[in-house]
Amino acid sequence: MSAYSRDDECPNPWQATCLRGEKAARAASARAITARGGAVTQSGAGSGSEDDSPFYPLHSFHVRTEQPTLPFPSKLIVSDNYFRPRWLGLGDRRLKNIALVVDWSPGAARHGMQRKLRRIHTALVASGESANNAAALALKCLMDPKQAAIWEAKAPDENDDAQLQEMDHQSSRFLAVVSLSEGETLRRLIHTESSQPALKNSGCGLALRTIETMTPIPTTTIADDAKAMLAASQSDATSGLSAAVALEEEDDDTIVADMPLLDSTNDYRAPVTSSKEHNSVRVAHQCLRFLNGDMFYTEAELQLLMEGLKTAPIPDRASFFGSCHRLRRRERNVWGDTPLAKLFTAESDWHLLHVKALIQQMSSELQRRKASAKEMFERFGSDEVHDGGDAGAGDGGSGGAGGGAGEGEGEGGTLQLAGLQRLCAALHLGFSPGDVTLIFQSMDSQGNAKVDMHEFAKCFGLPVDAVDVGAFDIARDDYEAAPKTWMCGQCGAENLTSDIMCGNCGAGWTGKRVCPPDKWECSVERGGCSFFNDKSQYYCDMCNRARPDLGTVRF
Repeated sequence: MSAYSRDDECPNPWQATCLRGEKAARAASARAITARGGAVTQSGAGSGSEDDSPFYPLHSFHVRTEQPTLPFPSKLIVSDNYFRPRWLGLGDRRLKNIALVVDWSPGAARHGMQRKLRRIHTALVASGESANNAAALALKCLMDPKQAAIWEAKAPDENDDAQLQEMDHQSSRFLAVVSLSEGETLRRLIHTESSQPALKNSGCGLALRTIETMTPIPTTTIADDAKAMLAASQSDATSGLSAAVALEEEDDDTIVADMPLLDSTNDYRAPVTSSKEHNSVRVAHQCLRFLNGDMFYTEAELQLLMEGLKTAPIPDRASFFGSCHRLRRRERNVWGDTPLAKLFTAESDWHLLHVKALIQQMSSELQRRKASAKEMFERFGSDEVHDGGDAGAGDGGSGGAGGGAGEGEGEGGTLQLAGLQRLCAALHLGFSPGDVTLIFQSMDSQGNAKVDMHEFAKCFGLPVDAVDVGAFDIARDDYEAAPKTWMCGQCGAENLTSDIMCGNCGAGWTGKRVCPPDKWECSVERGGCSFFNDKSQYYCDMCNRARPDLGTVRF
């Protein structure tokens, strides 16, 4: 039985005449007030008048009552058949993937005529005609398509006409999120436009687009960017500037792909490249990708997304994304090590993103095991590090002083770097010694090379006292008596218990072949070759298949 509600999911039909005229766009904006009030009536299923609209603004969209809304651009609207506001409070529902988007320009024909008149008038004035005579001649040229085409070809470039760009920017253009069934019906209407009374001579511009693009992902991960920024902050201004310049030269993330066009009506006009209208459509595109749960963006795409959500508080952004993402089926649920993490972090803290991603990964594993801070300190606390006291003492003097602090420091003792390294090894997270050091430094608020129990619990979001006895397979009392090695069932070689795979044949504890932590396996179940590739590679070196766990990445 599904944990998600499926009631009231029957598609509600609406008249195609709702798309005629700019009155329908105003009706869609007016529905936001009704949606916020809670008494939402189903529009568009009745008479099909222009006052009834099946859409509502995206800035009033939320899937739970307590979920904050975000100030998305006003040109983004949502169909009732994608998600109905009246579903709020009736249980969680699976969110549909955004496959199709309707590019809707209610007054496309009228606006296109105004643009043509403006360009012909500009060309006539440039030829020496006065402004009044040029206006009269431009109106006559509109009646003659051949003359209109000749003078329009003589007009200057559209990108050089500031008034024309402002006219395009103020025109009515909406991007509507629709269901697959609605997109299928609208595509049929576009194909049979000449025989459809709802669209014939309506002056409405319609186009079907998809948000799926072939944009390549950044060649560096968020961890690489964070390390570069951290290195720049720790060096002098000159070296930091040179590091930033080198980083810009290495990665070219300035290209932003537009939404692919599937079909369009005769009156549809695409936005002029590099115009204000084109930029606003690009911003809306990235906002739709954000709503769809995408985590990987180029630097330019991320800047467009930040422009669209610039007035939204950072906590609201993370809360909105998390509430929507948990209602989708996605292979990746952790965003801490993706470019999207910059959207949920203040710019002054971007150099800490790598550390936050490591803490988030470790916290998820500890919470999955139902561990508590007390249990971790009993097993990995400093009272067990008798022979490593010199490593924990550091600048504090003798090793005895470092070891004695754990017993006399108060309830729970302390955790030192060596203990955190053993904890990470027991969790099999594959962290490098440098990563463990960064985690320890972020927890060590006092800078004394020691972490108390409350600091540890606060960092990883764990309870102080034990909530589930036996969260780890080995208790502290039995830790010393536990075997320190294991024998491979395939080749008989002896390996340390900290090794997850045999160093001789590569088999795991169960006797099956195990992929190392720093590699990924080309899945045989998906038609792959079972070759182990470095995690920096996105395609298999042998068969060129994509990584199984990167299905949502844009290449």
